[in-house]
Amino acid sequence: MKNRKITITLDGVTVTADLLESKAPRTCEAVWNALPIEAEAFHCTMSGDCIWFGHEKLPKVTPENQSPYASQGDVVLTIDPQHLQPEMMIVHGRRCLLQTSTGLDVANHFAIIWDPAELNRFDPVAENLMKVGARKITVQKVEP
Repeated sequence: MKNRKITITLDGVTVTADLLESKAPRTCEAVWNALPIEAEAFHCTMSGDCIWFGHEKLPKVTPENQSPYASQGDVVLTIDPQHLQPEMMIVHGRRCLLQTSTGLDVANHFAIIWDPAELNRFDPVAENLMKVGARKITVQKVEP
């Protein structure tokens, strides 16, 4: 196992996520090869405590380690064929069920933010997107 990591930066707050390479190897590799990505992040309106962004560099991947259920710190990539473009979602709080206007949405769980202190700093910044609108998000490789 490679034990690679990525950083996610939103409004000056950076968190580190471990790639779940044993559970989602194809998704991890495809996302890793697409980085770095800079995009506009939005707060989810239907799924709960999560933010999302789309970008043309996000890879379309086949299903693996997928679920509509997500926990705080999970980083997922949507794979629903209804999406014209894949979307990355980061769960910042404790309440998240991946869904769209047509029902549950499944996603590949490929990374996780483990550090509770980082999550505590990231949560209010992500939650604030509901009030202030889109903000720049950057996802980058952590080089060894």
